[in-house]
Amino acid sequence: MRWLVLAGLWVGFSGVRAQEADSTRWWDRDLLDFSGDGAEVLVNPFMDLRIGGGSNGTVFENNRGARFEAVIDGEWRVRGTLQERQGAADPLTSYWAHATSDLQAGTVALPGWGRAKWIDRTSYQPGTPLRFDASRATTTLERQVERLEFRAGLDHQHEGSGRGSAFWSRNAAPLPFVGLSRKGAKWHAGGWVGSAIGSERGPLGATAESLYARQRVSRVGVGMHGSERWSTDVLWYRMARVPFGSESRYVRHWGGVQGAFSRGPFSGYFGVSMDWAACFRADGSPRWMGEILNVNWHRPNSLFWAEWHRARAGSASSIRLDGSYQLPLLHSATPLAHFWGDGVSTLSCGWSAKFFTHWSVRTQFEQVIPHRNSGNIGPENTWSSTKVSIMTLSCARTLSTHWPIALVAEIQYVEGHEPSLENAPYFGSITHSVGLSHKIHGR
Repeated sequence: MRWLVLAGLWVGFSGVRAQEADSTRWWDRDLLDFSGDGAEVLVNPFMDLRIGGGSNGTVFENNRGARFEAVIDGEWRVRGTLQERQGAADPLTSYWAHATSDLQAGTVALPGWGRAKWIDRTSYQPGTPLRFDASRATTTLERQVERLEFRAGLDHQHEGSGRGSAFWSRNAAPLPFVGLSRKGAKWHAGGWVGSAIGSERGPLGATAESLYARQRVSRVGVGMHGSERWSTDVLWYRMARVPFGSESRYVRHWGGVQGAFSRGPFSGYFGVSMDWAACFRADGSPRWMGEILNVNWHRPNSLFWAEWHRARAGSASSIRLDGSYQLPLLHSATPLAHFWGDGVSTLSCGWSAKFFTHWSVRTQFEQVIPHRNSGNIGPENTWSSTKVSIMTLSCARTLSTHWPIALVAEIQYVEGHEPSLENAPYFGSITHSVGLSHKIHGR
């Protein structure tokens, strides 16, 4: 999909002229400025370079690339990124990637990236840094006319204002999409259609490796809002797999309701996901798929937040209770909703603050609680004693406020359990790292 980004660059660069460099120091201005009459086009670097170690080995992050932003005729907005990433992942990413990997197919995925190359697949040991190599491109074309907004491109589709999502999370891989939304005085409506990558491979054809299934995705939402204080939505999602040859056609529906509020220093968000089609089936599948609740307390230089997120067992799986197949809620091997898939609850909280002008600190704690999977998902959907604990503490010193670039020091601790092995012992891993970071969109 890199051609989408290159096309966006071509649109932004056509017909504009480069401005002469002024006397501003290069680190205080955009790296490349191709602005001219009727267009503003800026290109800047992106990087996240870190190295560290811990009880289970050396970790490092080599994530670099470029981003561009363009405004054409004051109406069309284009932005995009090109990124390459290699590394030995930190404990959280390593544990998640291995827990959600397909060991038989030898595939692994990264949160927010999708499938990646698993370098040490044959020798990997749970709890050690997982070696990977990945790349991705994103681009978005936007135009807003009065209360009507058009968006298209290749990007994430996070639903809601929580850190997680009960419907579609930023931890899922980017996908190509086109969308339209309309906002009235007291109401709003919108939707998008896109193309996702499924979990199944087709028959072996002319290529050396069979292709993954394509899945068409649709999203529609309508809701009410009052000023900037509250908002509600009713959502409907539909995913249809494009069949290979004469095989059966599979369709999956889900959706739910969500709402947000803001009053003074407090804000919050809730979402409830459900299977809209469950009432038409007799297999006993759960109508209630999960919920999320997020609360925030804003201060002038700090933020405290807490979030509860649950995905009921069987809500995203590929097998119904009657044994029939259904589309798993995955895109490019990444869960669409809950970070850890279904049958899991998480309770997380965090605090971030700024000190003086250039210093900031952030801490986060998360408890992951898997559920017992059983034949009856309703009353038997209880918690087991198997848990995963994650603690992160980071401190950053801003070196440049224009790009911006920060010197970051981080400590991360993960105590986990290997889900593929029954009665496996816990493992604990603590890692410290330092590096330079200039991230895009917080991902």
